[in-house]
Amino acid sequence: MQPLVRTSRPSYAMSGALRDCFPRPTSESFQHNGLSPSGQETKYRISRQKDLEDDDRSARVEIGSLVLNHEDERGRDFAQEVFTVSYKGKVICQSSDARARASRFDKPMAVREGSAEAVLEVLKEVAASEQLSVQDFVNALPRDFSWVLKMPGS
Repeated sequence: MQPLVRTSRPSYAMSGALRDCFPRPTSESFQHNGLSPSGQETKYRISRQKDLEDDDRSARVEIGSLVLNHEDERGRDFAQEVFTVSYKGKVICQSSDARARASRFDKPMAVREGSAEAVLEVLKEVAASEQLSVQDFVNALPRDFSWVLKMPGS
């Protein structure tokens, strides 16, 4: 697929090609599988489950061995949001919070495992494999993952 906007900057053209791997969702549950410009498998999944007591959302993107995951559980009595970056099967960084009706159970957003610095190193490696700068790589991701450069709670 050709990028929507052609420029003389090759990095933009490449990030546009990567962006094309992640079309915009059209329903409450959406999954798309494809290949990145460098030939790595890509998967993009979002889902929303809503009933009278909660409104849970999740979004996950995979590019080769990199997995970005965002879980947002919004229950009536308890809510939790979790951001996870994994690479080659290992959690690199995980941030989470907790919110409850009883505020004594609240936990502010914070890094619970790994480090935000390690995420940047992984992003550099994966972006280089796609022949992109880290910023162009992140810009090519679905907007659900704009948090990856600044891990929440770090």
